[in-house]
This record gives sequence, structure tokens and C-alpha cells, in this order.
Amino acid sequence: VDADVHEVRAHPTRSEVVAAAAAVGLCMSGDGGRTWDILVDGLHATYARAVAFDGDDVLVSASDGPFTRRSAIYRHRENAGSPALTRVEDGLPEWLEGNVDSRCLAADAGRLALADASGTVWVNRGGGPWKPAVTALPDVTAVVVV
Repeated sequence: VDADVHEVRAHPTRSEVVAAAAAVGLCMSGDGGRTWDILVDGLHATYARAVAFDGDDVLVSASDGPFTRRSAIYRHRENAGSPALTRVEDGLPEWLEGNVDSRCLAADAGRLALADASGTVWVNRGGGPWKPAVTALPDVTAVVVV
């Protein structure tokens, strides 16, 4: 209960790799969920709500709690040789509104999308800058990249 897991994702092609967004940070497993490492180095706060795989990288949203006014997205590069996470900035504002909630961060083949609490849906295509696709949507509960 102290880890308060919000979202769990399995790697799309490597079933042994699993990521979870939890109140304690980004949780990673390389053995199908039998054991876990908690990654927090580089995060501004450890409360994670959403997680998605972008190839072998993991994206995670982090904030200071469930009722936050601001959050940010971070990237964990599996092959970087360090457990540190780096903040995703290219085109995103300094702070996203509220939490980027569970199911509101998605990735597929280099295409990325997220929705923040203001109802703004941000997209990133092929590694370019993030851009708002739509704003002021009411009550966004999920984003999907197809």
C-alpha cells in the first residue's frame, strides 16, 4: 500500500521488462515482475502516475502528489548505463497542468501523446518538438496512439 501503484505496462516486445508508475517513483522489472527497482534519481518529485514505453525507453509522469497543480514528464534510457531519469522538455512547458494521469501518456513507434489536467493534448511525432494538438478538452481520461 505504501507504493500506491497507478499504472503498469509491459514492454511491447520484451515480456520480461515491466514498468510501473507508483507513488514512490518509476518501478522497473527485468524479470517479468518478480523483482523491482525503484528509480527516482533526476525526478523533481517521486509521485508517478503514468508510464509508457517508447522503444526501449520509458516515459513517466511525476508530480508532488495526487492533488498537484503541476507535473513533468521524464525519460529513462535503458541503454544509457545510468538509472537516472531526464526531464522531457522539447516543446513542453516548464510545468504541465495538474497530473498527467494514468492512461494519459501513450507511445507507439516514436509517436507520443499525453494529456494534462487542463485538457491539453500534446503530441510528438518522430522525435520532433512536442506540440499542443488540442486544448481545453473536458475530463480527458485516456490517450491512445494509433
